Amino acid sequence: MIPDGKTSVANAGVLSFVVKLEKMIYFYCAKYEQMKMLKIRILFLLLFLTSNCLYAQNPDGKAETLSYSSPGADVERLNNSIASSVQSEDYFQAATDLISVARAYKLQGNFDEALFKLFYAREIITIHLQQDAVSDLLMGECLETIGEIYYFRFMEKRSEAFYFESLRYFMRALNFQRVAGVLQLLVESELAMGDTVAAKKGVESLQLLAASVELSAVKAHYFTARAALLSSFEQPDSAIIYYENAWKIFKNNNDVLNASKILGFLAENCIGTGDYQAAIQWSEKGVEYNTRNKNTGGYFEMVYYKAFATGFFDINVAITIAEDALDSISKTKYLFHEGVFYSLLVNANTGHDADRALFYMQKYLDTYKNVYGMASEQRIAEMTLKVFTDRMNIRIENLNTQERLNERIRNGQRNMIFFFVIALLVLLIVTIGNLKKLQFRLFLFRDYMSDLMPLPVFFLAFELYFFLLLAFFNSPDLFALPGFSPYLHLALLSAIPSIIATFGMASFPAKWSNAPKNNRSFSTVAFSGLLIINISVVVYLLSFGLIEFSLFAILNAVFTFTGLIVVPLFFMVIYIEKVMLRKHIHEAGLMNTRIRESAQLEKPSAKKIRIVSDKSKDVFESDSTDLLLVEGQSNYTKFYFIANGSLKTTLLLMTLKQAESQLQDYREFIRCHKSNIVNLTRVKKVKGNSHGYKLSVPPIEEPVTVSKSFISEFNEAFNRFSVDAGSSIDE
Repeated sequence: MIPDGKTSVANAGVLSFVVKLEKMIYFYCAKYEQMKMLKIRILFLLLFLTSNCLYAQNPDGKAETLSYSSPGADVERLNNSIASSVQSEDYFQAATDLISVARAYKLQGNFDEALFKLFYAREIITIHLQQDAVSDLLMGECLETIGEIYYFRFMEKRSEAFYFESLRYFMRALNFQRVAGVLQLLVESELAMGDTVAAKKGVESLQLLAASVELSAVKAHYFTARAALLSSFEQPDSAIIYYENAWKIFKNNNDVLNASKILGFLAENCIGTGDYQAAIQWSEKGVEYNTRNKNTGGYFEMVYYKAFATGFFDINVAITIAEDALDSISKTKYLFHEGVFYSLLVNANTGHDADRALFYMQKYLDTYKNVYGMASEQRIAEMTLKVFTDRMNIRIENLNTQERLNERIRNGQRNMIFFFVIALLVLLIVTIGNLKKLQFRLFLFRDYMSDLMPLPVFFLAFELYFFLLLAFFNSPDLFALPGFSPYLHLALLSAIPSIIATFGMASFPAKWSNAPKNNRSFSTVAFSGLLIINISVVVYLLSFGLIEFSLFAILNAVFTFTGLIVVPLFFMVIYIEKVMLRKHIHEAGLMNTRIRESAQLEKPSAKKIRIVSDKSKDVFESDSTDLLLVEGQSNYTKFYFIANGSLKTTLLLMTLKQAESQLQDYREFIRCHKSNIVNLTRVKKVKGNSHGYKLSVPPIEEPVTVSKSFISEFNEAFNRFSVDAGSSIDE
């Protein structure tokens, strides 16, 4: 049967097209002999780029009954008809039925049997049918179907050869609708192999054909090929416009198979643009259209697109759609569709359920083997499975590696905090190991801070400090909470140490600054404060579920807060050290000036000193100007004095406190250290440091220490012996 519009062949435009098309076929054949085909096939593209393989059409392009139902029953019916036709020598009917049954086998995925039937049909057409337009049309259809099957077997060179042969027969039959269909297949095939130059020439041929003949189906094939080319150039919006025009034509022509194919292209392009909602809408329209027209293959294809697009919103719903479709496909024996859905489920479950993904991969392999029945194709299937399996295993391993890496990063951060806090704790222990220094500096710090800012401002400063550092060091789980909850928790957690620190600053007892006997009391308070802060923080974190009830989580919180408390304490000590150093250096300079001035004055008259030990009854006697230093050594007291122009020492069995009581009438002797009493008139030089002073009392070589606990008394005593009675250090 020759479609309407063939008489227009006499038209000059048609003749021009025929000449150009012959040149195009020559170009394809020359390229076909030289090019190296790209054998990379993406299963998703394979479904919609070569979907003609899933349908059956008669020479006029109308859908046959076998494409509306399971092909199994049609195979048996057609085989009986073939045997009967050959026996009755009705070779035209036999060839027609052979092509139809080959398409039925193709729908089942039985490519070997389909090829056997098609080569048998070609033999019958060549030997038994007279060469005319009808036999040419039948031969073109046979060769086109052979090309489709070879394409599915990844034998692109042979596939194109049969496509070109079918073009010649369709041209000889002047069936431009079928010519347009084959050209569209060639364009899609070239695009799948990445040859856009050849695909563009095919589109130009279709454009010329559509302008030369008045056939709507030819225009629809041109629109489809143009859309495919635009889509390959990443212009999906323009491609969608051409696809919509093609769909309207195929729909109006009642070409169910091609109309369904275009709906699939529309859904695919919407997915490519990221408009998944539009893809679902086109898929649902395709499901409804194919259901109404009883197109089983097209129905499952549109369900595939729906599941694929839905996966971007809800992977579980997509898996459910695909699994429900598989239950229906198993009843129809559409093996190729079954394999496509298995592939979809493999990808959907990868990274989601590894065991399920491997299960569907095995099902996919079994289906693949059934579709590609020959041993060589089975080896290809096994290699393909290995590639997919390795790729999936690599992806799973990458996910596991990423998770392990993230866990190591989290552990590394925790360990970094842990060791950082340990270092700070060591610093705290070292500092508290010398509590006399610490408590004195904290007392000074309180005085400085009181002058610098009021307690409310001090509290806010601590609150801000803890808030910022906790936001940096805290667990990411805290910031997973909704709304402003994380910041509220951080503010409350920061308030706990801030309140206790402010209360400590306000109630700091002054006696700790100069009373060594209170060291134990001070250490008790210091450790008690840290304990109260950490207990309060841990209780708060556990109460609101901000940390797990585990030893590591609790220790991490304790170390974090302890470290954050030690940090400002450490810098406070450094600050006070510098302040005290500058202060003592300044005071030492004033003292040295007075010492130099007093050296020029007349020396005071010497007084006799007599010190008696109440235990041994030993007696030490010397002039007051000759006694340089009295040093306590446990139960003994050592006296440094000048006798006969040289330095002498002697020991008495008595405590330094007893010696101090007997020297209280001599105002030049002052207690400067818990172990030393110095004669101010014999001090020749004073050096200041952060802890106090160092006194040079020649001829004693070692400097005499003035400790922080006795600085006030020492300064007062030194002022009394100042040359300038109107000035003092305290001024």
